[in-house]
Amino acid sequence: MNEIILLIYPLLLFAFTFYRAKISKKGEFSPCFLDADQTKSIQVFACIAIMIHHVTQQVTVYGSHNLGPITLFNYIGFLFTSVFFFFSGFGLITSIYRKNNYLDLFLCKRLSSVLIPFWITNFIIILYEILVLHKTKDFVSLVKEISGIVLINSNGWFVIEIIILYLAFFLLFSLLKNRDIALFLLAVASVCLISFSLLQGHDPENGKVHWFRGEWWYNSTICFIYGAFFARFRDKIESFMRNKYKGLLLVISIALIMLVFGSVYANDHFGYYLESRPLGTIYALITLIVQSCTCLVFMTFVMLLNMKISIHNKGLSFIGKFTLSIFLIHGYLVNVVLVEKGMTYLQRFFIVIISSIICGIIIGIPINFLVKKVREKSFCIRLPRIISFEKKNFNTGKKKIVYILGVIVFTGVIVFIVRGVLQNKEYISEVNAINNAEVGDTVLFGRYDTQKSHIGKERMTWVVVYKENDRVCLLSEYGIAGSWYNQRHVEISWEECDLRKLLNSNKFTNIFSKKEKELIVPLDGDIISLLSSAQALEIFDNDKERELAITDMAIYNGVNINTPSKANNWDMKGYRSSWWWLRGEAGIKSLTAPIVTEDGEIILDEKTVNKPGGAIRPVVWVEIE
Repeated sequence: MNEIILLIYPLLLFAFTFYRAKISKKGEFSPCFLDADQTKSIQVFACIAIMIHHVTQQVTVYGSHNLGPITLFNYIGFLFTSVFFFFSGFGLITSIYRKNNYLDLFLCKRLSSVLIPFWITNFIIILYEILVLHKTKDFVSLVKEISGIVLINSNGWFVIEIIILYLAFFLLFSLLKNRDIALFLLAVASVCLISFSLLQGHDPENGKVHWFRGEWWYNSTICFIYGAFFARFRDKIESFMRNKYKGLLLVISIALIMLVFGSVYANDHFGYYLESRPLGTIYALITLIVQSCTCLVFMTFVMLLNMKISIHNKGLSFIGKFTLSIFLIHGYLVNVVLVEKGMTYLQRFFIVIISSIICGIIIGIPINFLVKKVREKSFCIRLPRIISFEKKNFNTGKKKIVYILGVIVFTGVIVFIVRGVLQNKEYISEVNAINNAEVGDTVLFGRYDTQKSHIGKERMTWVVVYKENDRVCLLSEYGIAGSWYNQRHVEISWEECDLRKLLNSNKFTNIFSKKEKELIVPLDGDIISLLSSAQALEIFDNDKERELAITDMAIYNGVNINTPSKANNWDMKGYRSSWWWLRGEAGIKSLTAPIVTEDGEIILDEKTVNKPGGAIRPVVWVEIE
């Protein structure tokens, strides 16, 4: 009974939204379809539904505790986010076709509408942390957190992403006369953003939110493209929906139910939290495809309902003026301010929703006033003229080329700066994690190409196997590559073998950045080494723990692949195992080298030194504070 009663909140949301709503008669359609008030009301509905989603995540511990039907909201928050992306894309394309000189004031109006609420909300959060939580912040941290370079508010990701999409829209529709080509390239840019975000993986560092990290960056973004194309071809799409309404509503409803359950299944069985594992990106891609399809069908369902239902709700219209403020502030309320307060589940839903709406309105009133004043100032008129792409500013083709090159260079500089900031943040998180790690913990350090399907290098996962006063020993969690111990079949010592040279060549030392290399403590002159047989015996309690999973890139490059071992059925987990090399005893030459077998046994004299296909499991010593 306690579980069922939690449904009161989504039911109250539906009752509040559709209070005094009118359903069009048979054969007729709503005159409010896609007008400003109606779309604002839908966005308010989506905003409150996202609050219910976030609280549900808390009380169900991300779906691990079943609390009855409300548990479904743990999985479907991305659907409500797709509402905001759809109407953003729809609004841009509708405006560019209907409003003369729309781009003249675009940057000022659009950017101020999202950046001012974002910056002020960040400032309020920082004041709370300083005055209430008594946190100390230096000037650089303040600038980064207020500006959004560091996201102190988990919901701030939406502002960053929508600004990127706005800028892409502005550049493409300014540079290109053919709007259909510009729209097509906008879709391409959006897909690139989705793909890039997917390939960055999830947030592994203490749950912190980063730019382009986490499925929230991409699993509903497809609806921005959908909204843009819906606006471009609205007449044809709307005509088709009107003519096939009943059949289309039935098909879309059934498809939505199936896809929602498919999305839940994909999230539970594939998911996004697998970037450190082989095939992790493939599983994330499967989940992305399923959820993107669910978003597209969901928004089609919303449009079909919108065609028949006229929402007349003054309460929604009023709250709609502060939607972004409510959306931004509620993320901090639910995750920080109210997270540890003693409340029943029923109370938590009520307090989070009501306090978010009240706080959003309180800070939204001055925010809206400030946005209005900024948009009225004269610099909003002058700025677009400086960067206008109208034909009169390009008397020759050379000037246009120079300008485009300038835009490219400027964009490159911005990307370089942002990349440097993110790399520095990554390095700091690595150092903090390593300093606080204990033996047996896993940490992230450096990058190496471990996934064939993932463009670029992935972050490497290491296991802390020794900890001394001023340093720790890190052992790679996976076999990342393969090689022979020595290319020639001759008696050879560890000091002279090819594998030692390979580990200390650029191929492997470039795993680490310049700053990361400064932390590494060389072992007998080596930056990277291997475990000795004695260490492999000491570190692991049994053979099973010594068994090694290898990355898909290691498989691609020819590392030996074994059938399921005695202890682990790796194939069922998506892994492949391999035997792996150990470091030979110092100064002793031999035709064989020590290894750990696929079953985790330590063998000293089985593999000849020129045997190919052995996995490399590197070891580094890192200085700690």
